[in-house]
Amino acid sequence: MAKQWEQEWGGKCFWSFGSTRSKGVAIKLNPKYRFQIEHFEFDNDGRFFVLDLKHSETSIHVLNVYAPNKNLERTTWLKQLSKWLSGSKNLLVGGDFNFVENTLIDKIGGNRTYGNSGSDIFCKYKQDFCLFNPFRNKFPSKVETT
Repeated sequence: MAKQWEQEWGGKCFWSFGSTRSKGVAIKLNPKYRFQIEHFEFDNDGRFFVLDLKHSETSIHVLNVYAPNKNLERTTWLKQLSKWLSGSKNLLVGGDFNFVENTLIDKIGGNRTYGNSGSDIFCKYKQDFCLFNPFRNKFPSKVETT
């Protein structure tokens, strides 16, 4: 199925498959851009992959994640991410972290005291690796989910 999707897309695709009903991450590279693939690594659990790309003179380190949805498992899992974030390349981090940083503005409905387990770990990563959320930079107090 993956090869078929890649053929239909017309560009290169990268995957880390999970189970039928959970996990799994993917990225499709736009066929209009010519990226040089420097490194690709994924886990066997469908939780993440890292992809090192080069376009012109720019190197990009892509990390795509699907964090566990159970609090304890997620916080334990997040603690091991730093090894995939370190390095001198530009970082592009995305995916589903299964937490919200600020339950007042990043969450609509539900229990406001639940859902941010792991955000403290990721906030430290944001400081250590100069990461930012482009949406929150543009709309710092807008109540919205992304």
